[in-house]
Amino acid sequence: ILFSFLSSSFAATNTTQAVDDDANDDNAAEGLGPTVILLFMFIGLSFGIVVMQILSVVGEGIPYTCIVFFLGLFFSTVSPSDGTFGKSIAVWESIDAELLLFIFLPPLVFGEAMSLNWYHVKGGFCQSLFLAGP
Repeated sequence: ILFSFLSSSFAATNTTQAVDDDANDDNAAEGLGPTVILLFMFIGLSFGIVVMQILSVVGEGIPYTCIVFFLGLFFSTVSPSDGTFGKSIAVWESIDAELLLFIFLPPLVFGEAMSLNWYHVKGGFCQSLFLAGP
C-alpha cells in the first residue's frame, strides 16, 4: 500500500511540474518504480542507524543531529546525478511537503513518546494542557 501511495504521489508531483512529454517517456522507459523511489530513504535511514550505533559505543562528543547534518552536506556534494541513486534523489527533491510530513512525523512522535520520563510528564501536564487549549 505504501509503495502505491508513494508512486501515485510522486507521479502527481511530477505531472504538476513543467516537464515535456519526452522526459516522461524516458522516465517510464527506465523503470522509475517504487524501489528506486525508496532507495534514497532506505540509504539515508541506514546511515542514520549506523551513526546512532557508533555514537552509542563511542559516546556523544558531537550531537547526533550535527553529525547527520554534516553527512547530508557531504553526500549532497558528492552524490552522482545519474544512475539509480541519482534518480532517487531527484524524485525526493520534488516531493510534496505534506507527504514528507505524513511519512516522517508519526515515527518521530512515537519515538519521542516512548522515551518520555513519566515524572517530567506529570510535572508539565497542566502547563501543556493550558498551552494546547484556547
